[in-house]
Amino acid sequence: VFLSLVIGVGAASIYLQYSAVNGLTVLCLVSAFFLFLSTTWLAWGACLGLVGLKPFPAAPTMPNPAPPTGRTVVLVPVCNEEPTVTFARVAAMYRSVCTATDLPVHFAILSDTRDAAIAQAEEKWFAHLLTDTGGQGRIFYRRRSQNTGRKAGNIEDFFARSGGAYDFALILDADSLMEGATIVEMIRRMEADPALGLLQTLPVVVRAQSIFGRVMQFAAAFFSPVFSRGLARLQGHTGPFWGHNAMVRVPAFASSCGLPVLSGPPPFGGHILSHDYVEAALLARAGWKVRLDTDLKGSYEEAPESIVEHAKRDRRWCQGNLQHLRIIAAPGLKPWSRFVFLQGVFAYVAPVLWAGFLIS
Repeated sequence: VFLSLVIGVGAASIYLQYSAVNGLTVLCLVSAFFLFLSTTWLAWGACLGLVGLKPFPAAPTMPNPAPPTGRTVVLVPVCNEEPTVTFARVAAMYRSVCTATDLPVHFAILSDTRDAAIAQAEEKWFAHLLTDTGGQGRIFYRRRSQNTGRKAGNIEDFFARSGGAYDFALILDADSLMEGATIVEMIRRMEADPALGLLQTLPVVVRAQSIFGRVMQFAAAFFSPVFSRGLARLQGHTGPFWGHNAMVRVPAFASSCGLPVLSGPPPFGGHILSHDYVEAALLARAGWKVRLDTDLKGSYEEAPESIVEHAKRDRRWCQGNLQHLRIIAAPGLKPWSRFVFLQGVFAYVAPVLWAGFLIS
């Protein structure tokens, strides 16, 4: 952070020296301020990448590690997705887990689907899934009558109804996919550290078909490991949660991560859209570790295939991040959690600052 500020001050100073030739004006000072903020933001991203250039040292391997024993459920929230693909992923993960361990890991498909035709198809494919895998008693499906709170509310509803039956929960998205060996290793790591409340993996973007999707997939594969290692080093035990492909300790999550409904109308009021950052901050506030392990492989996700779909997702993230302005001063939060909220807000304010600099 300090180096980023130094670079920002340096850029503003050079600009002021250049502008002083014709005399400094109030407009020059305003432009220098915009340049300072914008350059500091870019420098922060660059420094994060530099910190992550060096890979983490390999974790020491334990001979004959004990098999995991924690009661675990894999949560797959869905909402109007194509059930054929989603349920096929569940079948693949179930078989992979059964191959990797004798531990009876459960799967719960949590539907918020509002489209009646898709809901009917989900029920049909769930019956087919049970027949195909023989997963009766280990694979479950339920559909909420009201999708209050969206995904966060869906998971909260599951924990309120069934969370007491499990020690750990692996939270996925409808387009997530994980290898059974990875899930087993995550359970081992959660059991090895009783203070670990959340373990986040670094998902790899896969199955892109369009030119836009392939470009984004390549960029994620090239840059994400570096920046994620930098993020993991700096955040330490107050790490990130990206809302999916992460395992949580159910008692910790259920007792710490109740989300408020913000007063007032949207975009700043209502249910929190970027709930994952808030949940990570609440876990850290309660004394639980939130950790990103970039060495975990076998974690995958898909990404938008067009710039329009990407923009829709980004608009939702923008609204969710701006809502964090209402939470940043909440009592008891760790300093790094407050900085993460500020950083998320700045990600969408920075373009406005650049525009202000160019216009001024």
